[in-house]
Amino acid sequence: MDTELDDEQHRDIAQAIVASGYSPSEIHAILWEELYPVVESNLRNQFGVWQGFDLDWMQQQILSGIHRRTLPMWIAGALPYSPARMVRQEWRKLLPFLPEHFRHEHNAA
Repeated sequence: MDTELDDEQHRDIAQAIVASGYSPSEIHAILWEELYPVVESNLRNQFGVWQGFDLDWMQQQILSGIHRRTLPMWIAGALPYSPARMVRQEWRKLLPFLPEHFRHEHNAA
């Protein structure tokens, strides 16, 4: 990613995940089935949005249902420089800041 997150940001993200009340399985589903399809094309673009997304826009995109994880997205996830690999790498950096039960369930996200 163009913008590296530091420990404080990882800690804030982890706290928001825990505070959401969602289980590790639900977080995994939200990440890959709702959020990832919306931002996948941005992650492929070196000139994409890197400072964050407007939350209202993100919610509208997710709730619209027009973004779904497609077979090509699944296949591309195995490529060395795929957006899915970037997301998995970031997830692994986040794991030390999450409670133990998040580390074992879907730890490869």
